[in-house]
Amino acid sequence: MRHRVHWNLRESKRTIFSVNRIISILEKVFKRIEKLHDVNMSYSLRTENRILCKSSDRYPQVAVLVQGDVQGKEKFTFNSVYMYRKFFPNAQIILSTWKIDDLLRLNFEREGIKVVTSEPISHSGVGNVNLQIQTTRAGLSNLDDSIEFVLKTRTDMRIYDVLALDYLSSIFSQYGTAGNQTKILVPSFNSMKFRCYSASDQIQYSSKDRLIEFWDCDFMTKDRNIVDNNPGEYPGVSRPNWARNGIQFAEEYLITQDLMKKGISPDYSLIQSLNVIRDYFVIVNENNLDLVWAKNSKRELSNRSRFQISDLGLISMQDWEWIELYRDSDQYIAKSRHQLLSLINEKSF
Repeated sequence: MRHRVHWNLRESKRTIFSVNRIISILEKVFKRIEKLHDVNMSYSLRTENRILCKSSDRYPQVAVLVQGDVQGKEKFTFNSVYMYRKFFPNAQIILSTWKIDDLLRLNFEREGIKVVTSEPISHSGVGNVNLQIQTTRAGLSNLDDSIEFVLKTRTDMRIYDVLALDYLSSIFSQYGTAGNQTKILVPSFNSMKFRCYSASDQIQYSSKDRLIEFWDCDFMTKDRNIVDNNPGEYPGVSRPNWARNGIQFAEEYLITQDLMKKGISPDYSLIQSLNVIRDYFVIVNENNLDLVWAKNSKRELSNRSRFQISDLGLISMQDWEWIELYRDSDQYIAKSRHQLLSLINEKSF
């Protein structure tokens, strides 16, 4: 079990002493817990602001789009975009959010952040998918004309790795295009292997045109979020393992909307779902982004789903699995079908 501690980096001996004191206390608590329970505990320290290092001065044609609500997480969001400004000095940094007060907006703009605001919408959709559609589209439509690639992230997430754009650019150059198709890079976190059409919508990297195309979809309406699909080839898998009681997940909704724009009818089979992930997405390792999600838990992302394995829908597809799928889809799909059926037969879930 791995825990994270946030702390403010300040140039003072008092703060350094305080942090060291907290670390000492934490280590004693962790050792006590390890004695009482069969666990191994560790922690990570990540600074909250004032990063001094920066990436190379490349990527003038890349934008970092941070979308979502700022309310209640003003400091976290501000420190995130401040870091991105230092990490990627030549990239455009844009915050797409809802209406904010003038002083807060000015604080962002003083750091060279372009702020785009949207009016509230009435129906948020399952998982706030409509809110994400609105703020993402608004941000994409306000990018500079020179922008060719976009790293889309959220106000409640932070990428700590200063070489994140180097990593994503390298992966994209190898796997990001196939024929006339431009793929979207997504992290393995929240990209579920056995949940249909579940490539993560939280972090995305692709060409500007591809992301504009992907997010150009209708809002989810109250009478459209119920789907009648049953994975008949796996009668032992209950519907909630694929979606929540017939209600589409946000990722499922976005991807099926994208498929229908391409003239593809979703059949909610494991085979089609995995082929869609192969053809239209690339799974990358979120550890290479040093990704933090400031929501619900202090647990590291790589460990969150490991403690909730009672649901088939929470098994993530790893980056190395995507490579197997890409290189030999028939073999990988056959292996995945066998794995799924074995889990069902063993009644592990």
